[in-house]
Amino acid sequence: RLMAPNSPSPLATSVTTVSASFTLCRLYTVTIGKYPILPFLRLGLGTGMLGAYTTYSTFAVDVWALLGTKHPLWLIVAYLIASVGGSLLAAILGYWIAHQQGVK
Repeated sequence: RLMAPNSPSPLATSVTTVSASFTLCRLYTVTIGKYPILPFLRLGLGTGMLGAYTTYSTFAVDVWALLGTKHPLWLIVAYLIASVGGSLLAAILGYWIAHQQGVK
């Protein structure tokens, strides 16, 4: 079972990171385009609130812990690619959805 110490599951960390990427990109796209807000509010919402939600440090610890296990290296690399690639795709999706909803 793919699990790092002191973490519910690397999958949970990955889902959280990907969903935060989607939400952050959508927030920035909407608050720059359709509903402009003051930059310090955008930064507070994005970096403050979503930064508290994201789990990049947990992701890094999960990967480090997985490297110390007997899991095959290809599985750990696949987890890395899925997490980072998934986050990038989620950000692109958040941007695309915002534009489909009329954000210029």
